Amino acid sequence: ANYIKDNIINNKIKNFDVINCVVDTKEGEKNFLIDAFSFQINKKNKFKFFVKKKFKFFLKRILNFFNNGNEISEKKIIEKIHTKTLDSIMLPQVNNEIDILKIDTEGHQAVFLPQSIKNLINRNAILLLELDDPILMKSFNSSNNQLVRPFVENGYSMFWTQHRDKNSNVIQISEVQKEHDCNSLVTLIPKKFM
Repeated sequence: ANYIKDNIINNKIKNFDVINCVVDTKEGEKNFLIDAFSFQINKKNKFKFFVKKKFKFFLKRILNFFNNGNEISEKKIIEKIHTKTLDSIMLPQVNNEIDILKIDTEGHQAVFLPQSIKNLINRNAILLLELDDPILMKSFNSSNNQLVRPFVENGYSMFWTQHRDKNSNVIQISEVQKEHDCNSLVTLIPKKFM
């Protein structure tokens, strides 16, 4: 966020906001386990954090026992982070302006997206939505198909591609079938723009 803010200032960009938060189900603050690019509160990751912390503590005690001067720095990976809803960070709707959202949140979209789907559909928003591994989605009690279905049921067209493969074709699909249910990208476009 600070890097982006610096670029805005250095390049004299106007009409630009940087909102440094986790998009969630409500506004406030919440403790999150920060695991690589994921901000998760599920039990599996809490257990992983617990094991990592206990292992580092054990290793640190052994090093201190031998007094060899080696230190293991413990990276704090649980942080209290400001949260906002997706609806609260979107600008007020203006006629003749198109909302385009790119959502790549490592599964966390299963948490915050459902409550905003109706609003996004009403706004005729275009979504570039990264799908995630079905096992990860299951850890959020959701699925990729569950998230895209309301858009398709409301007349959206859905285009799928394996975005990490430069030779992948873009194909139109009506549901996320097994061969599409992986880390990939769907673009959801409302009937209005087709």
